[in-house]
Amino acid sequence: MNSLDSKKLGFLVTDNIWKQILNYYRKKYTGVIPSSFPMEEFAMQRLQSAKEQFEKITSRVPKITEKRICLDAGCGFGGFLVLTNLSGFNFYGYDTDEEALDIARQLLIINGLSSKRVSNSPFFIGKRKYDLII
Repeated sequence: MNSLDSKKLGFLVTDNIWKQILNYYRKKYTGVIPSSFPMEEFAMQRLQSAKEQFEKITSRVPKITEKRICLDAGCGFGGFLVLTNLSGFNFYGYDTDEEALDIARQLLIINGLSSKRVSNSPFFIGKRKYDLII
């Protein structure tokens, strides 16, 4: 991984997952941005933004106990979801992009969390009552 520091991010990202994230963005933006665009830098910024978002939200929201259930609607590949769960929050993720969810499941697993925390099914959202939705 070029310049990827999992400790700075607050969660583990393996070389394989990093490659999947890069491929995901390359496919998503093919024909939209020039091929000379620095995709690694962009992907790294997206990972870092998950940590920034986490820090902003958790500084403003009182610690949510394990009994409370939260939803990250549009969780993408799950950086924010992993950070919140590693910090003791009880977050679930929803997204319509199955490729992003595959990456999210892998991130959850390598960070010691359940891959069942994410889904693209509307029934997944509807079967729980959430205390916080972001």
